[in-house]
Amino acid sequence: MKRSNSRRQPQLKHGSRSGVAVIMAFAAIFVVSAICLAMVKTLVLMDQRIDYRLERAQLDAVAEAAVDRVERKLQQDPQLSSDRWLVTLPESSEQVITEITVEPGPTDDRRLVKVVTRWGDGSHSRDELKIESLIQIRAESQP
Repeated sequence: MKRSNSRRQPQLKHGSRSGVAVIMAFAAIFVVSAICLAMVKTLVLMDQRIDYRLERAQLDAVAEAAVDRVERKLQQDPQLSSDRWLVTLPESSEQVITEITVEPGPTDDRRLVKVVTRWGDGSHSRDELKIESLIQIRAESQP
């Protein structure tokens, strides 16, 4: 009897090969789906960040306008101590509430204006902008 030193390599049956192919296909689909999901999440976060920056820019513009408005009012009435301003944005029906407090400044001819601006509907509760400005009151010209 003659022994052979060569070992036979096990042959995969046709059914086993197709099973491996199906598993590889599912793995590829899983990886592609995970990548697509990550891309969609990134796009949604970017969109939310853009909306947030737009809302902050709108609050900032309203707050700056409020400071300008109070500056004009202080020129007419130097004793003004507070003001409240409700602004409806033209491109939407959203309202912005601006509360203004006027305090004495470091000198008699200056006032410290504190402005708090926030969305009126409460849906943007995280958005509140506070600014302070020192305003010079012009001396009245004597006739």
